[in-house]
Amino acid sequence: MKRIDLPSLVLNSVGAALLCVAAVLCLAPTDGSGNYTTPGGQPVVSNTVISSATENALVSDLAAALSDRKSRSGLGDFTAPVRGANGTAALPTWSFTNDTSDGLYRSAAHDQRYSINAVDKLFISATGFGVGAAPTHLFDISAAGSAATVLASFLEPSVANGNGLTFNIGQANAGNQAGSLTYTQNVVAANSTWCMGVAGNPSALCTDGNNKTTAATLAVTGQTTLSGVLNGNGAENFVGPVTIGASGTALSSSGRGTIAFGAQTIAANACIINSVAVTPTTAGADCSAGAPSGVALSGLVAGCFTGTNLCYATICNATVVGIAIGATTVGCRIWNP
Repeated sequence: MKRIDLPSLVLNSVGAALLCVAAVLCLAPTDGSGNYTTPGGQPVVSNTVISSATENALVSDLAAALSDRKSRSGLGDFTAPVRGANGTAALPTWSFTNDTSDGLYRSAAHDQRYSINAVDKLFISATGFGVGAAPTHLFDISAAGSAATVLASFLEPSVANGNGLTFNIGQANAGNQAGSLTYTQNVVAANSTWCMGVAGNPSALCTDGNNKTTAATLAVTGQTTLSGVLNGNGAENFVGPVTIGASGTALSSSGRGTIAFGAQTIAANACIINSVAVTPTTAGADCSAGAPSGVALSGLVAGCFTGTNLCYATICNATVVGIAIGATTVGCRIWNP
């Protein structure tokens, strides 16, 4: 080692101190908690000989720190996981220079959130993924207020006519163990269809822009109310009450019976009457009678009326002379309100 003059000593001392500060600020080689320990010979003392080993150690630490830094201009990549403070909705951990209240932060254990203008908007937790509120299921969308709201839209920029867009819900990798909703575009917008399918049947029940519902094979169990147009292109099977039409004029069910009349002469301006049990026939039910089979209708009029679980058929002679008829049958159908 050599002895140097005082000005040089002062300059070297200042330089060494600056190197030390730079090394600490740049986070020169540190322990697992980010703490830096200066090498031996620090701090330097005025009017003493400065060891080259001391300065070299500081310069070496500074070089290592500069190499380990993250460049503001994007040079280099992180080589280890990067951690930050928990943050808050107002001051998220990872935010933006011009939007410091927008970003990602940790709300609690296994609960991450993305805030916009200091308000939580996206929620990712051990429960699931939530939009608008913390999830209670695997995926939840929640909107505040009671006004009409479009919760979500799934749209493609362009869809060729005849092509379908399908949304599936079911068991993964289980063949046809899923239900589907499929939109199929038509060159006429009103003829585009929205169909529900199950177990690989893509169009079991469809509706279109004409307010028309179509079905292939449709089986309905339970009470059914039809107030629009239902077009059945296959077999429809309704098990249970079916209401057709608007309230006050609707039909809930129908029944039919066949009434037999023996050969006889119907007097002038008179009627014959018979009945058949049709269950159920409710109060206020309407009916319709078919034409008597094998009987010429000239001068004869078939009619009907209902009673409790009964349909009555009449054959009336509207002439001024008697009319003889052979044995015949009349169909009697009832329509319950």
